[in-house]
Order: sequence, then C-alpha cells, then structure tokens
Amino acid sequence: MISDLFAYSITAGDIRTTARRPLTGRLWSGIERAVQGNQYAPIGALINLRNLFQVAVSVDHRYGPFFNLGQAENVRDALLAHGYRRGSGRGIVLIGYSGGAQVSLGLAAFLETLLGAPVTVISVGGVMSSEASCLHVQHLYHLWGTKDPIQKLGDLAFFGRWPLASKSAWNRARQEGKITRVAMGPTAHNGSGGYFGPEPLPDGWPRIDLTLETVIPIITGGDVSVLPPAMPPHPGGPPEAAAPAGVSKS
Repeated sequence: MISDLFAYSITAGDIRTTARRPLTGRLWSGIERAVQGNQYAPIGALINLRNLFQVAVSVDHRYGPFFNLGQAENVRDALLAHGYRRGSGRGIVLIGYSGGAQVSLGLAAFLETLLGAPVTVISVGGVMSSEASCLHVQHLYHLWGTKDPIQKLGDLAFFGRWPLASKSAWNRARQEGKITRVAMGPTAHNGSGGYFGPEPLPDGWPRIDLTLETVIPIITGGDVSVLPPAMPPHPGGPPEAAAPAGVSKS
C-alpha cells in the first residue's frame, strides 16, 4: 500500500513542497494547518479550487494525455521503488478520492502499458469524465453517497457520461460490465459525515468503517460478488435499522 502519492502534480511533489517554490509552499502549508485545525475553515476552499484546476487539465483532450502520462510515470516509479516487479502481471489497484478518481482513471491505461499489468480503479466519491481508460481497466468501482452532490458533477458535467452518448468510452464500458456503482447510503462528500468520517450511519456503523469494509474485498477479491449486500448492525447501533450499503451495475 503506497499512500504518499500526490494526485495533482506530475512532479510528484505536493503543494507544500518548498524547495522550488518557497513562497507558495509556505502559503499552502499554512492553509493546510488551518484546515487540519478546523476542517470547515473557509480558506480550505482554496486547496479544492487549486486541485480542481489540475483535474480540469487531466480531463482536457489537448493537455490531459501529457498530464496523465506524467502521473502514470510517478505511480510506476513509486511501485518499482516499493519492490513491484515490472512484467510480473500482478494486479494494481488505484484508489482515488474526489478529483483523484479522475486522475487515477486518466493514468490507468498508461500505467497498464508501462508495467504490463491489469489495473483496477476504485473511485471514492469521484468526479470522472468519459476517459478512454474506462475500456482498458480491469474494472472501475464507483462508491457514492446519497448526500454527496460533488460526485454527481461527473454525471452532469461530462457529456460522455450522459445516456445519450451511447458510443462514448464510459457507456461502452458500462455495456461491457466494467463499471460498478456501489451505494454507500446517506454519506456526504467530506467532513464527519463523509466517506472517511467517524459519524455513524443509522445502523451504527461509522462511515469510515463502511468504506473500509467495501474497499478491502475489492482489493483482495477483485470481484463485485465479494461485496456485502448489507452490513450487519454495528455493536451498540440500533439493531432494527437497515444497512444502507448495496451494489448495482451501472
């Protein structure tokens, strides 16, 4: 498990990097500290805005291929540094949250070529376009919450994801059974009620526990059939409450 990859920079450095950008590095570090102290701090919107522009580059048909290739090379280098053997054919799972899902999907086809390995993408509340990679990945799992309006932007903003665009990469991948939507119940995009938040669902399960219990079987089994159709009542939670988790083909 490699957790220190920054999805929004092809230089493999995050926005806090001060070696080459001392002024902006200190600025972003200060903003991040403010957000860590208060996740609802309005200044945190600047980070989301900055990352949104990077996602827009990943989507752009002119610059996106260069950006996504650069990201694929970053992931390749990280995997090789952690002992992955090129040409082994061992499966790779990319987990992208929010705009990171678009970047993960965008780089997937390049990474498959660079390492000769099957790639699976897990989107956690992701905003994604109709990337050509949809047709090359082993599978794309999209976790979504009913209280998450951000992930719905992908359905609305990208014409390739509209049902009318039947020949788009996204809809062709759907027809081939490569895309699975996983319902996460009344989960928000971020905060304590988000996918990684501690706030419990009606059945008593903390939302982060549900996310883990959903993602781990995908990584270990690689098949939607291993996903639980419902979570058992959490100890201490209301036993009569129905669990919100579910899986549906999309």
